[in-house]
Order: sequence, then C-alpha cells, then structure tokens
Amino acid sequence: MVTICIAFKLPPQYDQEAREISKHVARQSPSQFVLGERFARADGEIPVAHSTVLQVEIDPDDVPAMWDAVQRKVSSHSSLRIENAVYQHNPYGAVEAHWEASPEWKALQQDVVDAARPFCRMAGKDPSGVSNEEILSFWQQDPDKRDRIEKFTQDHFAETGPWYSPHATFTWLDSEFEAHPDGLHDSDGEITKEGFPDLEPLQAEHPAEAFNGAELGELCCFRRGDLGTCLDELAAPITLTSRQEAQAVRAATVGLTPAGAVADKLRTEANSAHRSAIDADRGRSGGR
Repeated sequence: MVTICIAFKLPPQYDQEAREISKHVARQSPSQFVLGERFARADGEIPVAHSTVLQVEIDPDDVPAMWDAVQRKVSSHSSLRIENAVYQHNPYGAVEAHWEASPEWKALQQDVVDAARPFCRMAGKDPSGVSNEEILSFWQQDPDKRDRIEKFTQDHFAETGPWYSPHATFTWLDSEFEAHPDGLHDSDGEITKEGFPDLEPLQAEHPAEAFNGAELGELCCFRRGDLGTCLDELAAPITLTSRQEAQAVRAATVGLTPAGAVADKLRTEANSAHRSAIDADRGRSGGR
C-alpha cells in the first residue's frame, strides 16, 4: 500500500513564492523541511508546493484505474482560483495559507473523493503523525463530532465537505512537543502553542494576498511523504480547462461573441490582475 496525495500544483510564479515563504519560516523557527529542497532526514526527497484535495491509501496497482476514474469525474471542471488568502497555523504549528472554500472548490473535491473512494482506504496516519484511528476514537468522545466522524469514515479523509479548507502548507515545525488528536501537547499533556512562528513578519515580507487570483488547474497524484508532503508523481497530471477557455466556450455557446475574442479579453484581464496583485504592490515579479 502507498499513501497518496491528490493535489494541485501551484503555478510557477506562485510555486516560487511558496518556496521563499518556506525559507522565511525555516529561518524563523526550526522546521522539518523547506519546499523545493532535499529533506535533511530522507536523502533524495524534495517536497513539492501543493494544495491538497485528498489524502488516502491505495494499492499501487490500483493507481491507474483510480486516476482514470478521477479524470472522468473532473472533466467538467475548470481551473480553480485562489481568493481571500490568509496565513494561519494548523493545530500542530505548521504555517499555511488558507483561502475561500468556494462552491467550485468543494464540488471538485467531492467529485475527486467520489471517484477515488472505491479504490482507496483511510491512511494509517494523519500528516501530524497521529493515527487516524486515534483521531476517530478521540472524536467519538464528543457528541458534536458525530457528523464529522461519519464524513471521515465515508470519505477516508478528515478534511472533506464542510471541513475542507483549501490551503498550501509551507513547512511543519521541528517540534519537541507530542502530537495529539487536537494539537501539540507539552509534557503535562496541555495543549500548547509555544514555538509557533509569528505570522506578522511573514505577512509583512510576503503578503498572503499575493496568492489571490492564482488559478490552479494541474491536478496531480503524488506519493505522500512524512508530514503530508508531496514527493514524486505516480501518474500523469490532469490539466483542467482554464477559466478563460471555459467562459469563452459558454459565451460562444449562447451566441454572445466569438470564443477566441472572449478568451483573449479574459486572458488580458487575468494578466493585468496578476500584475496588480504581485508586481505593483510588492515591487517585484511573482517569480524571483
């Protein structure tokens, strides 16, 4: 069995920005890895910047059939846009940028989940290193978690449906605290945020808003490494139709204007918005 991460790659300029952010955090706090650089603890493995859609376990022999099913299911979707990006920590201190879980993001995730479900099962561990069975057992003590437990066991992943928050993770802390189903615990068993990196200097140097407007359309099937990192690809990427092309086709279908003219106009607007979001405000291009 292999644990996989079905995830979007970040477009090149945003991938480069994610690497710079990962380096920034690693300079501030002891970190497990830096995006785009070799793991200190696992020779030859280089984590890839990504936005997770689903993490599950699968027999490697089933990957081709599962990926064919995913491709058929997502064929009607166009690329997805990042909007309202903000920095935040996960319960274990990892530094992440989260953005709006729009209906389009949620619909695509559910289609991926539905397509992959017959081939996959719950991964043994959460990226924090905590057993997923331990997480379920912990949640079962809380009556308010009933719906989430049902969704988790159905989809084999804890972050689907109402609990899906699209994001990119820049690094995990190299923490001495013990991972627990509800976060990091100190030696006394108390939840702690000691050592969590300060996000204000990060926001000052690398505003999260720079990710707004990015369009993610390259869906990949990665082998998942430690701490939820994406490593080598196990299948050819699925490229979704761009939003501009999809809008152009819809416009042409209803006879508003030729598809090529609409696509050209939308592409120009998107490029202008990208320059405004990154170049003008930051004084540099998205890629360094």
